[in-house]
Amino acid sequence: MAIFLFFISFFIYLYTLYPTLPAFRDAGDLITSAYTLGIAHPPGYPVYVILGKLWTFLLPFGNIGYRLNLLSAFISSLCIVITYYIAKKVFSTTWPALVSAFFLIFSSSFWQQSIISEIYSLNALFAVLILYLLLLPILSHGRTYSGYLLLSAFLLGLALGNHHSIVLLIPGILYLIMKNKRKSLLPSFSLSFLLSLLSAFILGFSIYLFLPIRSAQQPINNWGNPKNLGNFANVITRADYGVIKLSRRHSGTVNALTDSVKMYWELQKKQLGWPGLILLLIGTILCFSDIFGKTLLLLFIFSGPFFIFLSRLPNTELSLAILEPACVLPMVFETLIIGSIIKKTKIKPLIYFFLGISLYAGFINLPKLNKRYDFLAYDYVKNLARSVPKNSFLSITADIPIFTINYLQTVEKKRQDIKVVLHSYLPWRIAEYENKYPELFSMGKSGSTTDCLLKIVEKYPVFAEGVHAELEEYSVPIGIICRISKDKNMLNRAKMIKTRLFLYDLYPFRKPPGNPTYYGTQVINYYVSSCHNSGVVFTQAGWQNEANASFNRRLMFNR
Repeated sequence: MAIFLFFISFFIYLYTLYPTLPAFRDAGDLITSAYTLGIAHPPGYPVYVILGKLWTFLLPFGNIGYRLNLLSAFISSLCIVITYYIAKKVFSTTWPALVSAFFLIFSSSFWQQSIISEIYSLNALFAVLILYLLLLPILSHGRTYSGYLLLSAFLLGLALGNHHSIVLLIPGILYLIMKNKRKSLLPSFSLSFLLSLLSAFILGFSIYLFLPIRSAQQPINNWGNPKNLGNFANVITRADYGVIKLSRRHSGTVNALTDSVKMYWELQKKQLGWPGLILLLIGTILCFSDIFGKTLLLLFIFSGPFFIFLSRLPNTELSLAILEPACVLPMVFETLIIGSIIKKTKIKPLIYFFLGISLYAGFINLPKLNKRYDFLAYDYVKNLARSVPKNSFLSITADIPIFTINYLQTVEKKRQDIKVVLHSYLPWRIAEYENKYPELFSMGKSGSTTDCLLKIVEKYPVFAEGVHAELEEYSVPIGIICRISKDKNMLNRAKMIKTRLFLYDLYPFRKPPGNPTYYGTQVINYYVSSCHNSGVVFTQAGWQNEANASFNRRLMFNR
């Protein structure tokens, strides 16, 4: 059965896999960092980077983006198998385990993260591995617990090198260990054994030494330049983002509790639907009857609702998109809670009902999550590069353009003449550009990269991937990019736009079937906004025919 679950889940994820670079937040950065053994955005993700690099060697076919998307599919399938084994061990029967596995396979967040290059599937795999190790000696009488605790401590430290949210499992882990102390399986928690546990944890956590060691070699991707202690601490604590915040710009709402409840409700409805929510509620009530059930509740509550509250994000569409991947970890425990209903109620007809609900969820999610024809991000970055003249500066501020152009230049080795400048006030980033682009500072140093670009705009060609907040009055839409110009004459701007309208004829635009994701919609909006902004300039210049043509061109992308 385990082999069947692995292959059925792997086939589903393989069939719906993104064919190349996904239009998803940090995917481009993680792909590029893994390919170059570089330092990804904080906290650096050394486990994913190293594992991803090894995977690209083991799988020597397909583009790099596809290979690393496939890694997530493989990891998720392993996670499903181990979840099945946990349920089978605890429930002592196959059917509840099968129900848990099928609910996990078809849940939307788990499926979504199984077809893109991201760290959330690996985070879930670490979680189920740790839980399985802790359960083995409890369920297999006569085995000593010491070795399993040491291995679990090591994996916990190693897992922190993948995603910090793994620490939210600690309350559930401690509860499980202490409640089973009466079974005489636990070792004596002497000082020497506690030191051994700490040593095992530190050994796993030492994966972060990859960051200063690799940073000292100046890799292409070197986020935060963590070669010294201060920079290293900033990267692993995510100081640039606000440590426990998911986003410095968007976190900190005063209605944190209210917003968290509303968002978690919306996310749960999307993951499970009404039937699944009712089953989760029933399972939650039944879980109070035994130690494993209470352990699952602690693991679920801390990794799910509590994590979303910690994020302190406002209740917006963007926040829901940011938080949806965070549903992967608690979803593992939710599916085990749902599977436990069959064991505890012993109503056999429920098996078919539960399996029917999970299969129906798969039927509903398939058209939404089938990304085998989704080239939005890849086409966008190729079109972005087509729009920029040779040896120009390109200012970028949004995540998807940043990470996609990095992928194009670093992984595919294309348009390396474009001098990409990420909008930043950070001293380490400005120092990086001082070495990389000395001409950027020919007019003197500035407090931000944007100020530097504005100083040299009349000496060097400067572009931006869109209209930035700090560059609004200087932005002239040229295709899907903007030329940065200090010429305020609208007639001159209109002439500048008109000479480059041919760019739209060069743009391949493969809109995938079905509704795009939130981030896919963002990519489409880059095209739509460029047409709209051109129309505005034409209108202000008095060229109404050209303005109407630009406004109508939006329909080409937004239909």
